Amino acid sequence: MDQNLTVGLAISLNAFNNARRDRIMPINKKYPIESLVAIARRYEGKTGRPVTFEYVVIAGKPIPPKR
Repeated sequence: MDQNLTVGLAISLNAFNNARRDRIMPINKKYPIESLVAIARRYEGKTGRPVTFEYVVIAGKPIPPKR
């Protein structure tokens, strides 16, 4: 944000809630969805550039079991 780059920001969620996202992407424990939304709002407010949230659904791809 502070470098004034003319790039867009896309955030890949990979799951619709934190519990599922924790199993798919362990980094979610450090950066949960709520944190990403807050950062996206700051980015858009500061840069005036929209943020894209991405979500991919893969048929037949099981969700890793809870540990």
